[in-house]
Amino acid sequence: MLDVVKRELIVFRNPTPEGYQNQEIITEHQKISPLDFSDLEIVVAEMLPIVY
Repeated sequence: MLDVVKRELIVFRNPTPEGYQNQEIITEHQKISPLDFSDLEIVVAEMLPIVY
């Protein structure tokens, strides 16, 4: 989930019937790599609107 107000990405992983086992909050200055494309890095700020 991309939170444009807090400028962070919330990543949920390992779903179970009771909910997700892992939740990670990544700030706009950090990078994330998709599980299937670990060589690809995306800076969270690139997904957010520009703030003036």
